[in-house]
Amino acid sequence: MKRSVRLAAALIALTAAAACAAARLERGLDPDSREFLSQVRYLITSKERRTFRNLQASERPAFIAAFWVKRDPDPATEENEFKIQYYQRIEEANFLFNEGRGSEPGWLQDRGRIYILLGPPDNREQYPRGVTFYGIPTELWWYGWFSILFTDPSWNGNYKLVPES
Repeated sequence: MKRSVRLAAALIALTAAAACAAARLERGLDPDSREFLSQVRYLITSKERRTFRNLQASERPAFIAAFWVKRDPDPATEENEFKIQYYQRIEEANFLFNEGRGSEPGWLQDRGRIYILLGPPDNREQYPRGVTFYGIPTELWWYGWFSILFTDPSWNGNYKLVPES
């Protein structure tokens, strides 16, 4: 039993050390590079993030351009429709999910993340006083037949994604 506890503690320590090292790498980036990584957090793969962090500052603008070109649904057009839509959804999420008192911007909340990645839901059911008499604020989003559930256990306007959904 003690061995498994030590092994679990070692894994936790290793994970924490890796997270700290990654954070230090990103703190060493210039402000524009940090902003790019922050804004594309929902899209960038871990391999792309590693590659970007290891690039020289002069090579990063080319990486950013290639990053968006790779995601352009119609390269024949002058505009990158995906990039435009992504940034529009960030703005919309900031507008839609700003009711939290002292909370983070809407695009960084769980509802904002889902909104940015999947778009506006087909149907959005809101229960600000909970579904039941003793419930907590709840939102149910429908994408076709698929539902996603958010709750606000702290009653502060910062809804959390319910993992089971």
